[in-house]
Order: sequence, then C-alpha cells, then structure tokens
Amino acid sequence: MTDEPNGGAPRADAKQELAEELQRLRVRSGKSLRELAVCTHSSDSSLSRYLTGQVVPPWRTVETLCGAAGEDPGTVKALWNQARSVRILDKLQSQGSTQRSAGGPSPQSSGHPDRAVSVAVTPSDQPSVLRRRSIWIAAAAFGVITLMAATGLVVRQLTITSMEDRFARERAAAAFVPPVSDSPKCQFSHSRLGKALWMEAFVIDPGGTLKRGEVCQIGRAYVTVEEDGLTVRIVGHRDVEWKSGWFSRRGAKTDRAVFTTDGRLSTYDATDTELWVSHRPTRAAEGQLAIQSDGNLVIYSKDWLHLWAIR
Repeated sequence: MTDEPNGGAPRADAKQELAEELQRLRVRSGKSLRELAVCTHSSDSSLSRYLTGQVVPPWRTVETLCGAAGEDPGTVKALWNQARSVRILDKLQSQGSTQRSAGGPSPQSSGHPDRAVSVAVTPSDQPSVLRRRSIWIAAAAFGVITLMAATGLVVRQLTITSMEDRFARERAAAAFVPPVSDSPKCQFSHSRLGKALWMEAFVIDPGGTLKRGEVCQIGRAYVTVEEDGLTVRIVGHRDVEWKSGWFSRRGAKTDRAVFTTDGRLSTYDATDTELWVSHRPTRAAEGQLAIQSDGNLVIYSKDWLHLWAIR
C-alpha cells in the first residue's frame, strides 16, 4: 500500500481501499471475526461493516486491528484520513442538496430586513382588509388540515404495508420445512466429510459449487442457496441464522454459490454476475471452505488459519 499525504484532495475510492486494507489486516491477524470484535470492543455486525467499506471505523479500531496483525498503525493513518474526509464531504453534499430542494429565499430575506414597512389603513378600507385576512386564514387552515389528513393516510398505509410484509415473512418462515436428514449429506460439489480442526464438517475444495435449491447439511445446521442469497439455517429454528444478501444488483435472484480457486466464497446470478463475495484476498491463496456442524461457515488456509467466517 502506498501512503498519501493527509492534506491532499480525498480520493473517492479511499473508503474501499481502507476496507481492503482492513481485510488484509484481519487475515494477517489469524483471528476470526468474533475474536476481532472482542479485541476492538465492537459488535460482529459493526466490524463487518468496517471490513466491507460501508462505514469508516474509528481510529482506535484501526489501531487495534494493526496491533492484532503485528503492523505499525502509521502505515494506514493517511488512508484512514482520506476515507474520513470522503465521508465528511459526502455528508456535506447531502446536506447542501437538502437545503437546495427546500426552495428559494423568503421575501423577507431580500432588501433591508431592518427596515419596517408601515401601511396606513383608512377606516373605509378596514372591512376589506379584514375580509381578505379572514379568507387567507381560512385557506391556510384548510391547507393544514388537508396536509395532516393526507399525511395520516400515508403513514397508515405504510404501517399496514409493513405489517403485511412482516406477517408474510413470518408465515413463509413458519411454512418452511427444512430438509432434515438422519445422516450428513452435501450437494456442494468438491465436498468431503471430515473435520475442521476439532469439529465435524463438510470441507469444500476450490471450485466447489452449490446451486439454488441444493442443500449441504451436517448435524442440525444446513446451508442452501435461496433467491436472496446463500443461507444458513438451524433445524428447529424459525429464524434464519445467516444470509449473504447482495453487494451489487440488489434484488437479483441468486443462482449459485461458488468457492473460487483464489480462496473466496461468491454468489452469482444466472448471467454470471457476482452478487456477493466473502472477502477480497490480497493475493491468490489456496484454501478450503468448511461447513461446520455448529452452523459456522469458515474459510481456512491450507495450514488451518482463519481467513474468513460468518461469526
């Protein structure tokens, strides 16, 4: 990695470069995601967002990751400053767009606001002025009432839609019958039953593929490919244990999951577009994917060092 001065203009890709550097530090540390979360005093989900570039982490978290990997934090200080500057610029631009969309200046903001304008009203003009004022007040009141009614209808409709979606998901989860098997089975190609360190697991060699609808089950944990991503479920649990989702083309139908030859786990749609990836290796490295009986997915190096895990 090439350090850049703190005072230069922030690069748009600084956040993604920082995320890739943090991924490299994580691999170099040899620790799992959960172990690093404990070290950095972060939750698993927060640390995952740091490592995927969704959020710029605090500097203390970056220092801790450098320490876990045995590297000098100063080597990533400039890149972290760049990523933080990009985040601040994005926030300022968003605020500016909001202010511009709110409309132009009010009539009172032009001219000289400190000068009071007085209008003389004669007794004969008073009924006309009062009548116009009453009409304006009535129109404004009607507008406010109409707006409140419309807002109430929109909020009610959104609430109903949200509740219907939630009930639909709960019904689908309750109706889902997992493919329970008395013995381990795995439709992931290039798989073999063995052990990952001390735990029973299916070990997948590079090139292994799991298509949508296929299952790899060991113990009470099973992995399958659904339309919205690679999914881990536990037999007897109604909630999903873990799901990959999408990094690109959100909403696209996932066709298959592949453990690639460069040691990463990816999902693709039917057009071979990558929708999600576990991590970006800094260099090509052969590894092995373990589907463990505790429901954890772990990518190990050939000498059984943690490279990536879902927890």
